[in-house]
Amino acid sequence: ISAVLGASIETLVNGQGQIKLIPESGPYAFGSRVKIIPIPEEGYYLGTWGGEALGYEKGPIEYEITKANPKITALFVPCTKGAAAVRIATRALI
Repeated sequence: ISAVLGASIETLVNGQGQIKLIPESGPYAFGSRVKIIPIPEEGYYLGTWGGEALGYEKGPIEYEITKANPKITALFVPCTKGAAAVRIATRALI
């Protein structure tokens, strides 16, 4: 008999975009790090992280699993007229 102890990450997106986790699925062992990448749709950018990632800098982050089943939220907001958003290819981050 073996047991796998770890956590899953729940993600929630507000606005137009998605969140990519690397590695993609858990369970994640306590103390392990997960790369979390915001992927905004065209015309949007990551306004802020929320949930357990509140306070992290905008852009890709490394999140350390320190509690059971953390929730990570991304708020994608529309670019203002005349502004530009840069989209980073996720392959370069893997």
